[in-house]
Amino acid sequence: MKCCLRQLRTELGLSRVELAELSGVSAYTIGELERESRGPSLDVAMRLASALNVPVEDMFSVTRVGATSTRSS
Repeated sequence: MKCCLRQLRTELGLSRVELAELSGVSAYTIGELERESRGPSLDVAMRLASALNVPVEDMFSVTRVGATSTRSS
């Protein structure tokens, strides 16, 4: 699962500091999340999603390699 935080933040034209002020999450933590040095806790993800005005699930994307499935009937 990959965090889409940087993309969401830049689409809204927000700096890390501005997002930090809106969410109550430190700019340092936002930087770590954007670099994928760590994953967000549920609380942090919810605060960031609220500040970005998106559902929390929109902050993540699942990249599947070879997502096509072969099933035998």
